[in-house]
Amino acid sequence: MYVSAHPLKVSCAAILILILHSNPVTAAQSAVAALMFPGSQEASAASSNRDRTAPDLDLHLVRGGHFRLRDHRGKPVLLAFVQTQPDAGAGNSSRALIPQLASMDRQYRAAGLEVVLIDATRLARPDVAAPRREDLLNTTYDWSLQVPLAEDPDANAASSYAVKTVPTLVLIDRNGLIRDRWIGGVHPGDLAAAILQVIGAPADRGASKAH
Repeated sequence: MYVSAHPLKVSCAAILILILHSNPVTAAQSAVAALMFPGSQEASAASSNRDRTAPDLDLHLVRGGHFRLRDHRGKPVLLAFVQTQPDAGAGNSSRALIPQLASMDRQYRAAGLEVVLIDATRLARPDVAAPRREDLLNTTYDWSLQVPLAEDPDANAASSYAVKTVPTLVLIDRNGLIRDRWIGGVHPGDLAAAILQVIGAPADRGASKAH
């Protein structure tokens, strides 16, 4: 009996085995996603970080002062690891996202949302030096940003949140728990819906006192 060793047929056979030996819908969806969208594996890994306590941050803001995550306990926080400089490899997708983030800040700031941009140049382009503070400061003026922009010259903040792709957004609830995470961008409607959900959720007073 002749058995074809064509890679596509072998892959299809592997998918069928998954379907037969586990939940049909889940197995089929996972296998197809892995074949069609390799990046979905990273997204799945990111989803496993939900509902975990967000690592604390202490970052220098380019306009002065510091952003300390622990100081914002009781408020929802949206961290945006973005490439702010136009000459970097991952800059276009990040820079296209910045106006959307600024819009979310304007819409939900009064409701308590804190949006913080974190420059992720070192993550996106480890072969180049981190932007000078003057360059980052000029970025805030060029974009007329009211959203705080923080430095991460050694990618320590990105590392603590296991960020591997720029842009990456992390939504933290009032209790300091990671509720959502998006890699490579997000539809404005989906982002707004997630923000409204964490804004509407009350803070856990017991958890707040524990930190």
